[in-house]
Amino acid sequence: MTLSAPINRNRLQEYSGGDIEFEQELLDLFVTDARQHLNRIEDAVNGMSSATGLQRSDISQTLEIIYEEAHQLKGASGNIGADAFQSIAAQLEQDAKQELAERCEHHLADLKRVFVDLTDQVQEWSKV
Repeated sequence: MTLSAPINRNRLQEYSGGDIEFEQELLDLFVTDARQHLNRIEDAVNGMSSATGLQRSDISQTLEIIYEEAHQLKGASGNIGADAFQSIAAQLEQDAKQELAERCEHHLADLKRVFVDLTDQVQEWSKV
């Protein structure tokens, strides 16, 4: 998946009304919150991967956590115009809802990769 930039600046400007300071606050808050959601997803994915003999109910509960965290990421990333991140979060959300646990690790890796690009862009913009 390749999109031109981690954050669609036009969408961010529309959402913020062109207020640069507000944009930076939004981006900083997004990065902080997204990192927490990613950590929760990673803990859940790692718990499923490392545990043997998990009961179906345990897997369902873990996938529900992944679903909820991905849902939060999907919405927040849409607000700031993080299109690639939003798309992957939506895929993760859908796969967790359909209990396709084997796909979650792949989506997590993609989210983490795009998150690095996104945070790099946020840091670059904050220097301006």
